[in-house]
Amino acid sequence: MLSLREQCRDLLALSDPLAKAQAVSGLDLDAPLGADLSIPEIPGLPGRPARPVLLPHTEIKLPRLNTREGHAGG
Repeated sequence: MLSLREQCRDLLALSDPLAKAQAVSGLDLDAPLGADLSIPEIPGLPGRPARPVLLPHTEIKLPRLNTREGHAGG
């Protein structure tokens, strides 16, 4: 059985934000806290999603200003 600290460390390593949020509800809150455990750090904490692809400004298609989508809050 993993301690609550170990479970939380494993959750932090997840890179998908939705999976991370959903996994919180699966924590075993009856598990021992593990305050006395020496838990090795996982490289790359916290887990983050992959960086988005950066495009040159010339390849970004913006909606025309004379449309509802082109206005802020449209």
